[in-house]
Amino acid sequence: RTSRCCSMSAVPGLLAEATAQLAERGVELRLGSTATPGSRTSSRIAVRAGPDGAAMVGMFKAGTHEVVPCEADERCYLPHHPLINAAVAAVAGELRASAELSAYDESSLRGTLRYLQLSVERS
Repeated sequence: RTSRCCSMSAVPGLLAEATAQLAERGVELRLGSTATPGSRTSSRIAVRAGPDGAAMVGMFKAGTHEVVPCEADERCYLPHHPLINAAVAAVAGELRASAELSAYDESSLRGTLRYLQLSVERS
């Protein structure tokens, strides 16, 4: 299982380490892509356990801590750079498949992943 979002030519140390850890889980990162004019190049995405315990990766519904998954609502993915959307989809898939990662549960205050802080360098 491989998720592709970007191509790497020169990779700084920390990114190389993160890339290696993701590769161990079958996620391949490659850099490259052009943002549409006006797209967000930085975003903080919430990761929460839903009522059934399943991971939800998306934005909070206005005025709440209820996560609306990006895959279910275009208001989440349309404003973001394509690479941010690809990273969100890759992490959501990994959360569904991994026993090591878990979404944060606000009622039990447990979980390995609470937010994704994503940023794409403007070219």
